[in-house]
Amino acid sequence: MLSSSLAKALGKGAGDKLFFTMGGQDAEFEIIGVASYPFDGLFVDWQVLARMSGFTDSQGKPLPGVLFGKLENPDPSVDDVEVVMDHISAVLLAEGISANLSNQVEEAESNAENSMLFGMIFGMTAAVMAAVGAIGLLAALSMAVLERQKEIGVMRSIGASSLTVASQFLVEGLLVGLAAWIVGVPFAFLFSGALAAMLPFGLEIPFAPFSLVIGLVGMLVIATVSSLWPSLNAARKTVAQIIRYQ
Repeated sequence: MLSSSLAKALGKGAGDKLFFTMGGQDAEFEIIGVASYPFDGLFVDWQVLARMSGFTDSQGKPLPGVLFGKLENPDPSVDDVEVVMDHISAVLLAEGISANLSNQVEEAESNAENSMLFGMIFGMTAAVMAAVGAIGLLAALSMAVLERQKEIGVMRSIGASSLTVASQFLVEGLLVGLAAWIVGVPFAFLFSGALAAMLPFGLEIPFAPFSLVIGLVGMLVIATVSSLWPSLNAARKTVAQIIRYQ
């Protein structure tokens, strides 16, 4: 089985043949599938590789090259694992055996920190973009209120209430935000694909439909807050104020 990135690089797929040499022996394998794995990788039965590489005992049985240990503590800390690793290393060295030990708990915490860092970076970027959009909408609606004072005056003169005037600009701001969300959705899909292509490995970034709902709710909140002040400003205007301004 091949990883998706390696299969793409080799131009191979399920059912194709793969030839390679190991331990002085030539081997031919049929590719049974392609896995969505983020790194280049080739998955083969370890017993077959052990025999080809000569990692067998006196009876010809394959020997594992990697062993995984599990502590009795279901939730060990990094220091707990380090203590056990030091003990195992000392015992092996006393027997003249050298081994490379790795702390999977430490690796998991490191990966979690990296994921959190990327999440913070993307979150801050989204917050800055939302702030810029909110300021732009606020400025656009404020200018609309100034430019449409005659319209507001006509509405006031025929008996329009403050709620009617305010709701007109508030709905306008929400429609602008909704239009921006509709335009932004395909760009979000394109951006996720471009980001995945920029990474050094074939990582697939899932685009959850629920994130679109979160984005829609966030857009409505931002558009409402940004449209509130211009809408209230328009609602406070009277016919007398508009005539003096004109």
